[in-house]
Amino acid sequence: MMRKTFILIFVAAMAAFADPELASVPDSAHGTFVQRRTLADVGVTLVSRGEFRFEKGRFFEWKVVKPVPSVFFATPTNWSFTVRGKTTSHPLGVDVSSFSDVFRIKEMRENVKNVEVSPESGFPCKVDILFNNGDKVGIELVQSR
Repeated sequence: MMRKTFILIFVAAMAAFADPELASVPDSAHGTFVQRRTLADVGVTLVSRGEFRFEKGRFFEWKVVKPVPSVFFATPTNWSFTVRGKTTSHPLGVDVSSFSDVFRIKEMRENVKNVEVSPESGFPCKVDILFNNGDKVGIELVQSR
């Protein structure tokens, strides 16, 4: 489930940056995030905080600082996840070297329910994800200037 969460975050970010209406979004970005994951079966919400970095066509890094440090790193063709000093790496299974290719990952796209952008900057500021088991993830992004 954790792996799918991070892949969905990657897909949501790529989808947001791929939107042709977001022409003002920079080719690279970094900032902070707050992620709230609500577990449907127990009604508990887990809160994570961290940092992200993004370079169009090169990589997406999602670094959780609290409560459990971890790093998700994705390139257009591969992803890796590091937690407690252990790293696992995998191919994405589809080439997403162009942002439009992200939309071909149907299983992921179906879970991303909403991507809001800031009217001032055009930068994605909120992402909502809903899993088939009812779990929800809400992510608030703040771009550093």
